[in-house]
Amino acid sequence: MERWSDSFIGTLKQGLFGDSSYTPGAPAVEAESVSLERVVCDLCPVAEVDWFLYAFSREPLNGRLTDELRLGLMRDAIACGQEQARAHAERFGTSHPEVIAGRMGVAVERPAMPQSLDRVLFAEFVEPDTINVFQDGIDRAGALLRDERVSAQLGGVGTVANVLLAHE
Repeated sequence: MERWSDSFIGTLKQGLFGDSSYTPGAPAVEAESVSLERVVCDLCPVAEVDWFLYAFSREPLNGRLTDELRLGLMRDAIACGQEQARAHAERFGTSHPEVIAGRMGVAVERPAMPQSLDRVLFAEFVEPDTINVFQDGIDRAGALLRDERVSAQLGGVGTVANVLLAHE
């Protein structure tokens, strides 16, 4: 498995932070505002394997894993997710996330905003049987996804609420 290329790191930093020289923990500096269209156009072409490597980089045990193990875990996670999606759609007779949640006995609530504003939160699973999908995030993302250029880059993912609910 290849390590991240410098161009991927630059693209990721540019897309997320608008500045390829961004360093976590660095003092705040004035930065240009980056449009969602630019972020989407920069990040959508990033290969799935690079996203997994990024996810592993945030994992505290990452240093204990070999590249081969990471790649195997990535493939297994994708296969597991696809199989679970198929199994749930078959079991519940639909692929609509809100219908599946209801049939599983999970309540779906749509609070206006998360109680804590110290981090970005679009949705959350709350033990034992509730999913909160925050309306503020749905409204903001929905407005951005009405931009045809952004929607085209994302390939018609469906409604924001359904994507967030399916993720939870």
